[in-house]
Amino acid sequence: MGQKHYAAMAIVGVVAAGLGGIIGIDSLLHAAGAAHGPGSTAHYTVLAVLSLLVAVVGAVMAVCAEHQLHHHPGGRYAWALSQAWRSGHQGLPAGGRRRAHAPASLAGAALITTAMACFGLVATLQAHSGAQRSSYTQSHGVTETAVADNVENIASHTSKGAYSYTNQITITVQRPAVGDGSATVYGNGQTSVQSGDTLTVLVDPKQPSYAEMPGAPYYTTRSWIEALLFTIVIGGVSVFVWCRAGLMLLRHRRVSRGQLHVVGA
Repeated sequence: MGQKHYAAMAIVGVVAAGLGGIIGIDSLLHAAGAAHGPGSTAHYTVLAVLSLLVAVVGAVMAVCAEHQLHHHPGGRYAWALSQAWRSGHQGLPAGGRRRAHAPASLAGAALITTAMACFGLVATLQAHSGAQRSSYTQSHGVTETAVADNVENIASHTSKGAYSYTNQITITVQRPAVGDGSATVYGNGQTSVQSGDTLTVLVDPKQPSYAEMPGAPYYTTRSWIEALLFTIVIGGVSVFVWCRAGLMLLRHRRVSRGQLHVVGA
């Protein structure tokens, strides 16, 4: 492939990385502040993850294209690198090609860990927002008597090969003090409630469509703390890899310039 092809790849990659990053960050902020509910928060979270994934792919494309341009037969340093390496007029040593591509490989790893850290940040913000809502509902929720219209137990496959359950109960409040009387009760585990049962729930006065069972918060502080710890660890790894890739790239460029000067002399 020619230099024009790699240049076009680099431009497309930069544009994709920029747009994906902007949309992803904007969606991330919306996901953190969106009203609770499967529709709103989930929509912004999915959009943020997909946008950041596009940004990562675009950045990897741009880095690889720039690296290929750097070592293209018609590139500025290609001839010098083919004639000398590190010092003297020695040929490219065994494994030199692999080392020449190491900065791009590390940049790809850094972008992947960055995407994982962004995903962890989204999960942390969502869990923290949910924990605040659950705490508020448990403390200041309006106690209502309601009839269960529809009961759904939702199974999720865990990393240990088991299943965890959450439940959602669509209810009709008999004499609503807030809202129009329609709400969804969110809970953890499997529920034994059946359609037609009468139950007592706590309705969020700020968003009457959201409710929980008394003494059974849907989100807990532990969930967002675990997500935060994961984000901190992955973020630390990402910073380390980015620094490593940057230092290696600077060293590689410095060596390339030095060898161009030596061979040109």
